[in-house]
Order: sequence, then structure tokens, then C-alpha cells
Amino acid sequence: MKKAIILLTVLALSVGAFSCGGGAGGLDSPGGENPGIASIVQLNPVHYIAQTNGFITFRAKVLDGNGAPIPNLRVDFTNQSSVGTFQAASIETSAAAAFAYTDSSGLASIRVFSTTSGFVTVLAQVYTGSGNVRDQKTVFFTTDDVLAVRMAIDVD
Repeated sequence: MKKAIILLTVLALSVGAFSCGGGAGGLDSPGGENPGIASIVQLNPVHYIAQTNGFITFRAKVLDGNGAPIPNLRVDFTNQSSVGTFQAASIETSAAAAFAYTDSSGLASIRVFSTTSGFVTVLAQVYTGSGNVRDQKTVFFTTDDVLAVRMAIDVD
């Protein structure tokens, strides 16, 4: 009798394990995590050090929970520093705030210009229905020769 109960229990567990998900996907498969909704913002400057009176371009990549790029989405950029101003081809730009729309690759770009030395911290954020998704990076503008500064960093 014990052997029969154990056999039925093992059989029931194995049938349950093979019938619960894990397949190749079908009509019942979920669409993933937040498809089409911004879940990740990756902000990256083209370079981290620039000379004063020069530009640094920032690119924000917006992805959904599945890692797919989201096109035509507004990305708001904020300069959190007293140094630097935004220069952009976007619709509206001020010294401390700007926005741009993502392209088909999920990329939105903005440029920061500075006439004085110092650190500039830029925040990129996307508003979703349930909150904000954001990332920030800090770059440095210097009056020194940028090539010499980069070489000194590489040597150290």
C-alpha cells in the first residue's frame, strides 16, 4: 500500500512539473517584463573630460523590461550643477533643463557646453505611469589641455 501511495505521489508531481510553463512559448506565454514601457535609462557621455568652450554629448538609451529600445519617447535632461549649459537640437532647451525624443534605436541626445572649469552632473529621466526611470553621469570641463590630462590619467 505504501509503495502505491509513493508511486502515485511521484507520478502526480512529475505530471505537474512537466505541465507548468518552461516550454518554448505559445499563446499563453507572458510578454515579458513591462513590454513597451520604459524600465531602463542608460545615460552615457561620449567622453568624460573636455576643454572649456567645448561640448560633451550625452546619449540616453531607453529600454523596456525586455531590453528592447523604445522610440518616440520624451527624455528630460536636468543639469544638476552650476557649471555648464545645455545646447540641443531639441524643441526646448534652457541652461538647466532640456528634453529630446528617442529615435528608432531608443537614443535621445543632448550637448553640454561650458565656459568655466568644473564638474557637470546630468540627470536623464523618463516619466512612466508608475514613476520615473533615471540615470545620471558626471563629466569634467577643464581649462587645461585635454590631451595632456588624458595622457596623465592613462599613465597613472
